[in-house]
Amino acid sequence: MDLRTEMALTLESIGIEVEAQHHEVATAGQAEIDMKFSPLVEMADNLLKFKYVLKNTAKKFNKTVTFMPKPLFGDNGSGMHVHISLWKKGKNLFAGDGYAGLSQMALYAIGGILKHAPALLALTSPTTNSYKRLVPGYEAPGQLGIFATQPQRGSAHTHVQQVT
Repeated sequence: MDLRTEMALTLESIGIEVEAQHHEVATAGQAEIDMKFSPLVEMADNLLKFKYVLKNTAKKFNKTVTFMPKPLFGDNGSGMHVHISLWKKGKNLFAGDGYAGLSQMALYAIGGILKHAPALLALTSPTTNSYKRLVPGYEAPGQLGIFATQPQRGSAHTHVQQVT
């Protein structure tokens, strides 16, 4: 069995549903393992379990896992994709009939994230290595632009993409 599959199966054995897993475009064994969404506190717990399982499974194979944003110069970096949705009594409050199928609340939420991005980055990206991956040509944004798609699987997806 390969390392990534062992990681995914171990995650599932402790109750973390894996939606997909595949090799990424970078070298050095970079991979992506996607967890299914869950409520905020449960997802925070799952993220810590996720990191624990990956590091310990890698150790079992005499390998090392890093979550550094840019571990290798001249290669694509790593990133954590986060999808946000807000639900009340089974209703997705971000779905609507506005731009790209989003509600006014979703548009305000996106605007708030962008307005407070500098302060948020102090918490989400506190080291200089966090920014080393943000260079042209390595599948990372250099400037920000917002593009939304129609809601899928009951979630409104909005992507921050590189604008060239």
